[in-house]
Amino acid sequence: KRAKIICVTSGGKLKQIADNSKVIVIPAGMPPRSAIAYLLFPILTVLHNSKIIKLSRDEVLKIIDSLHSLALRKKAEDLAEQISNEIPLIYASPQFDAVALRWKQALNENAKMHAFSNVFSELNHNEMMAYALPTRGFHVILIRDEKDNVRIQKRIDLTKEIIKKQGTPVTEIMLKGESLLVKIISAIFLGDLTSYHLGIKNGIDPIETTMIEEFKKKMK
Repeated sequence: KRAKIICVTSGGKLKQIADNSKVIVIPAGMPPRSAIAYLLFPILTVLHNSKIIKLSRDEVLKIIDSLHSLALRKKAEDLAEQISNEIPLIYASPQFDAVALRWKQALNENAKMHAFSNVFSELNHNEMMAYALPTRGFHVILIRDEKDNVRIQKRIDLTKEIIKKQGTPVTEIMLKGESLLVKIISAIFLGDLTSYHLGIKNGIDPIETTMIEEFKKKMK
């Protein structure tokens, strides 16, 4: 279709077959989940240079500052302690649906534990009924934004009341600030750090994914 193709790769076969396409080479030797910044920001920069989105230098600097927050790191340690013996259920407002999924995946791979995610308002049409009876062994994490739509805020508040009434602990992650990108990246980082601390707490290597690699070999 004569579209412009840009490859973001750490090398290997993709770089070999890129031909005349533009290639952005990123550092190799890390699992994809650890390379999220290397994978994301080249894409954002390309879109910015193509005038599809706007990405300011100040916004990037704010993201860096947010990731150096000692309070964020302390929150990850505390949260890991809180949910260490429970199954996390991560619920998010609509614009953080992908963040909730990222939390689930990080907990699966880094902490080697079950975790599940859902989004408002979808969970109010089905999953909410799981709280019709008292529940045990779960810990709900609510990822929300202070700028959420007022109807979404009401949904979250009412759902939180129902969940807590049935004996399930709830932890809220309230994202604040003007930049949506800063909130998304800092929320992802918090989830990644929490999963890392849980892995260490459980005496396992957060990076190791031997089961997945062995499964891939058997599928060949």
